[in-house]
Amino acid sequence: MAYSALAVANAFIELGREEGSGCEPITPMKLQKLLYYANAWHLFLKGKPLINESFEKWKFGPVVPSVYYEFRGAGASVIKALGTRISERDGTKLIAPIVQREDKYVWKLLAQINRKYGNMDGVALSALSHRPDGAWAKTAKINEDISDDLIKAEIEAQRGAGN
Repeated sequence: MAYSALAVANAFIELGREEGSGCEPITPMKLQKLLYYANAWHLFLKGKPLINESFEKWKFGPVVPSVYYEFRGAGASVIKALGTRISERDGTKLIAPIVQREDKYVWKLLAQINRKYGNMDGVALSALSHRPDGAWAKTAKINEDISDDLIKAEIEAQRGAGN
């Protein structure tokens, strides 16, 4: 099942709050890169995206615009609250979407991503996403969608190189 980027973002925020998560505080830039790598690894492992929104090539790496606009108020500071959206049921109530707790596979994947990348800050993750052989570098223009095929190929190449 593909989730909204906001649901996966909120799951990472929740994971970061857990004791012993091994995760440095999550800033908006770091959150974008965690989302990117979660989606990339899901593409590699399952052949389909985890997130039902596209990543765009922005100056500092891959970005899901809806998540950027939700958390941009934090600037370079730590995100303190879950992201919200208007409820589709009544159109007025704010809800904080999150990955279903019953989806053990996705929570396990997110925890693994958190262990692999969570000890890095946003700047380091941004640099990692700028690898010359990566999907971001191979996408032609700023604000252009980064294709799932390029994202999946990036992880395949890393796995082949033993990373």
